Amino acid sequence: YGKTKLESEGLIKNSGLEYLIARVSTLYSENGKNFVNWAIDKLRRGEEIEAILDHIRTPTFVDDVPLVLDTLINKKAYGIYHLASPENLSVYEMALTIADVFGFDKSLIRAVQYSESKLKKKQAALRPKNTSLNTEKLKSEGILMSNFTEGLLRIKKSVKEE
Repeated sequence: YGKTKLESEGLIKNSGLEYLIARVSTLYSENGKNFVNWAIDKLRRGEEIEAILDHIRTPTFVDDVPLVLDTLINKKAYGIYHLASPENLSVYEMALTIADVFGFDKSLIRAVQYSESKLKKKQAALRPKNTSLNTEKLKSEGILMSNFTEGLLRIKKSVKEE
């Protein structure tokens, strides 16, 4: 999968055309299957979860992506942009933040190394330890996406309004 994405980007970059490539990482929203919804469901039921200490992610609030893309297109931005939160967090830090925002018991979150996790046994392929994105280019355009806490608070507010 990663190899195919890289090859595709290479074809686009070498096409001679102006291009805008947007990379995202660790997408989350109030809908669908993602780490945030999985953790909320488990913690709400009082179930213990494993949270990996040595995997670093850049959580990306889905609702921000189309707004940022629209802004970049209107600015006639060119090149590769990383669309993500301005912070890099371990999966464990993400779990603790979810517990803080939603008022769940943090003692249900068990910190583990990836090598010791149940997840490693379930995955068909090894995952990189660090999939964080560098958002400096985005910041240089004056664009800052929601940090993880802000995104979670928007989810919490949206769920309350329903």
